[in-house]
Amino acid sequence: MRIPVLVGVGVGVIGLGFAVGADAQEQSYLDVASVSVPAKRMPGQMQMEIPTPTGLFGLPLAPEGLTDCEQAHFYRVQAGLPDIFDHLAFRESGCKNTAHTWCCFGIWQIHKLWIPQLALCDIYSIDDYFGDNPIDKQRNACAATIVLAKQGMHAWDTY
Repeated sequence: MRIPVLVGVGVGVIGLGFAVGADAQEQSYLDVASVSVPAKRMPGQMQMEIPTPTGLFGLPLAPEGLTDCEQAHFYRVQAGLPDIFDHLAFRESGCKNTAHTWCCFGIWQIHKLWIPQLALCDIYSIDDYFGDNPIDKQRNACAATIVLAKQGMHAWDTY
C-alpha cells in the first residue's frame, strides 16, 4: 500500500508509518506492508491469513489487554515519538485518551487550535483524536508528531 507523506526541509519526525516535516514542501510516498497473522491450521483444512485490525496508514492498532499507559507507549513507539513522551502521557492525561481541559484533549493533550494542521493524521475535529477508540489514540500520537515537529517540546508545559 502506498500512502502520501510530507517530506520537507527543516525539523522532521519520522515514525513507523508516517513522516512529518515542519516545513513540508513536497509530497512523497511511503510503502507500508500489510500486516497479517496466520490462522491456526486444523487437520484437513486450508491455512488462511486473518488480517490484524489496522488503523491510520494501515498500521496495526494496539493489542487488546494493554493498560492505558502500555497503549500510550505502543502508539508513541509506532509514531516515532521520543521516550520522554511516555512520561508526558502519564503527566498530561494519566495515559487516558478521554482526558481533557478547556483547550486540550487526549493522551498528549493536543490543543484544539492545532486541528486545521492535523489533516495528515485524519483529524478534522476534536472527536477524531479524543475518545477511547484505538484509532483515536493512534491519531493523538500522530498529532503529537506534528506538534513536536512544528513547535518542539515547548508545546507541553509539563516537560
